[in-house]
Amino acid sequence: MKRILVTGDLVWDNNLVQNLSLPSTHHEILDSAVLNRRAGGAWYLHDVVSLACDYLVQNKKAEIVAPAPPRKNATKSINQAYQVWSLFEKKKGSKEKVWRIRQFLGCDTSSADENMTQYLPDEPSSPDVLVLDHLGLGFFGNDTDKLMTWMEKVNPTNIILKISSMREPAAALERLLHKYSKNLTIVLPARAIRDRGAAISQGLSWDRTIEDTVAEFENGVSSTDLARCHRVVIPFDHEGVGSFSVGLERFLYHPREHEGALKTRMPGRIFGTSSIFVSALVRHMLDPGNCPLFVALGRALAASRSNHECGGAYHSKRGIAFDSDAAHEEIKGILNWKPEKEKGNEPAGTFSSSFSHDILSDPVLKTQLACKSDLLRDLTGLGYEYVAATALDTVLRGPDEAMQNAPMVRYGNYLTADRQEIERINAIRGFIVSYQTNPKDRKPLSIAVFGPPGSGKSFAIKQLSRELFGSKKSSLEFNLSQFSDLRELHVAFHRVRDASIRGEIPLVFWDEFDSNDLKWLKEFLAPMQDAEFRDGSVLHPFGKAIFVFAGGTCATFEAFDQSQVTDETKRGTFGTKKGPDFVSRLRGFVNIKGPNPQGNTSCFMGDLAQGEKGLAKEKPYEELSEEDPAHLIRRAILLRSIFERSCPHLIDPKTKIASITTAVVRGFLRVEKFLHGARSLEAIVNMSNLMDVHNFGAAELPAADLLNLHVSRDFMNKIKEGQLEVSMIEILAEACHDAWMKQNKDNGYIYGAKRDDKSSPKTHPLMVPYSKLSEQDKEGNRKTARLTHAKLSETGLQVVQAGKPTKGDSVSAFTDEERRKLMEIEHDIWMRGHLIKGYIYAKETKEELLLHRDIEQFDSVPVEDQKLDQAIIDSILPALLKTGFLIFRQKRY
Repeated sequence: MKRILVTGDLVWDNNLVQNLSLPSTHHEILDSAVLNRRAGGAWYLHDVVSLACDYLVQNKKAEIVAPAPPRKNATKSINQAYQVWSLFEKKKGSKEKVWRIRQFLGCDTSSADENMTQYLPDEPSSPDVLVLDHLGLGFFGNDTDKLMTWMEKVNPTNIILKISSMREPAAALERLLHKYSKNLTIVLPARAIRDRGAAISQGLSWDRTIEDTVAEFENGVSSTDLARCHRVVIPFDHEGVGSFSVGLERFLYHPREHEGALKTRMPGRIFGTSSIFVSALVRHMLDPGNCPLFVALGRALAASRSNHECGGAYHSKRGIAFDSDAAHEEIKGILNWKPEKEKGNEPAGTFSSSFSHDILSDPVLKTQLACKSDLLRDLTGLGYEYVAATALDTVLRGPDEAMQNAPMVRYGNYLTADRQEIERINAIRGFIVSYQTNPKDRKPLSIAVFGPPGSGKSFAIKQLSRELFGSKKSSLEFNLSQFSDLRELHVAFHRVRDASIRGEIPLVFWDEFDSNDLKWLKEFLAPMQDAEFRDGSVLHPFGKAIFVFAGGTCATFEAFDQSQVTDETKRGTFGTKKGPDFVSRLRGFVNIKGPNPQGNTSCFMGDLAQGEKGLAKEKPYEELSEEDPAHLIRRAILLRSIFERSCPHLIDPKTKIASITTAVVRGFLRVEKFLHGARSLEAIVNMSNLMDVHNFGAAELPAADLLNLHVSRDFMNKIKEGQLEVSMIEILAEACHDAWMKQNKDNGYIYGAKRDDKSSPKTHPLMVPYSKLSEQDKEGNRKTARLTHAKLSETGLQVVQAGKPTKGDSVSAFTDEERRKLMEIEHDIWMRGHLIKGYIYAKETKEELLLHRDIEQFDSVPVEDQKLDQAIIDSILPALLKTGFLIFRQKRY
């Protein structure tokens, strides 16, 4: 029987429940108790561990020993914590209410005179897991010698230390590390590491969070202590969690939410998050074969989200009653799973995972360091053709299906998967939220937004504002390029002042603020710095306001800010125009890239000193697309959004697949340039003849002279080059599945089952004809079919429609070298798709537990499974011939 020992700081949680209606005199009776008390600290942690391990306890496979209950009338010697609970919207805009913590009042430790170690369990019997709860309330500080002596006597196999803060004296932690580092797991929130000075960004992007945390463990303060542990688990609120064990082990993240997003949607606080993670880890340690780390951490994230959403409320006949443990049944349902898991959606499946790249075959991806994260590339693969395949899928099926594991941010109708855009727009969100909730900050919040013409820079900020403030937000917009004199600007200032006086926080767009040779910059210095402006001899104060300066002549902030350029003339002219003073008053900026690839974009103003106008010479598309392959994803998201808004009849209401030929999608994705940014994309769709058609093909496009108004002249050439159509992809997908199934039969499987002399046959869910597969299983075959171009291109081969001129020799069979490389590529594609979902290696494959024997370098994969990849590769040539395509060899490997 496994033994779990739980001890640590003890607390009485005094929950002060704020009633809806309070009495005015002493004799009025309250409907419900104002004070709700509960045993907290290590006692509470024991209760949550019991929830996670209930199956093991009930089946006599584990027992849990907790701190002894307090002696009679001994509660005065226990730490007293106080928190005020109020009713909050369950979700923003919801009529349903739940109790959550509005304010934590602190913890009274003055009466805790007795040594906390007196509550150590009386039966030290070499527990399998010793759980210690460190709240900084004396357990680790009052008598460290006694504690260490007790631990030596207990002799635990594994130790989990839950830490709330790293501000306490480090003596006890150092002694634990010295003696128990090899079997010590520490769980602490990201806040605790940041409080000690770790430079870990918050809520910008998961890529940035991963990189910052890895840097902290490699070179920061944590490298001297935490990094020495067997494992450190760091929850990032309810949206992500990192696990470090001799480097980054796993990082789970919610692909559609940033850190803190749940609390934004569901205001108020709740306790228990770290205890939930500890409990999931206990279950993992006791039964790792049936509870892999990814599943444990993913379920802990899911349980912590349910805990916050449920709060302390349950609904009774009398209304909303209070129960601090109201979420415990839901927590138990998520954490307390059985070895023979029930079928259904896995709670951990909501989350995606980073992974180690050293088991991949691709020489570039294989050497990617943990401190360099690119989660979008983990999904798409490396190179233009792989990104293009994902972009095609995004147009056809929508981003939620095609890129469900990629980090994306959505504010209203604004959606982006570009890391730089995600980080900047989330930074702006953080500035606005902080400004909104800080009554002492009276200066206007000044931010700048840049982008090429038609990139949608104003749209992005407006959608963010609508998300944060709702549709009733006061919004003002002024185009400074149309102002002729200072009086017009003062009229605009008065309108802003009127809105702020009414108690609103107006969102003010100053469009094309950098026009007219930067003449307006100096007029904004006093309003931005002192929250006031002078009109004649009268000084007028502003209230709170958000100033958004939208650039009109520069595509990026870096192009606008000339204060750091090496050209002394440009730098000096920028200084005389008050550019550096203006930049110093900005709180942040965001560059919206738009649909065209972005390199080192220069300012449209030309030479400010000479007054010259004109664009700097652009790099060729091939070079730009290598620097910024994500522009294909930006185009795909924009195009899909336009279809959904302008011609929803082209999207199947059941399958959500857009009815557009892949050749036309190829034109939109691969054209060198949209002359007017996103506006050109939308214009082409709106000019096309789509009213009475059910499929968007080349015939529905506008005439060439109209197209030339919006795109570069290679648009139609890209369409004529052709692309594997949906019907052809389906043929390839079916051929792929048939080849896989035939090889499985050669490996000993029979139709629908596997021969096994040791046990009764088990049905294999995929050993059925392609037509009988579920749509989800068919999609797995379609994915490899869509990547046919990319796989062959990486091997030096080209797919060309029969009858079209081409250079090179036609391929009738793959060489051994080509086949080998294609097999490695195929395995990498399969493995990346599984790794990002949380799969790990195991000798025996258990799909329901995300365990698979093929999560290995290709050379280490069992030969019979390598033959499956070979069968898929060998199915490509005949399937392409069947669809009217040939393969040509451009170069040999």
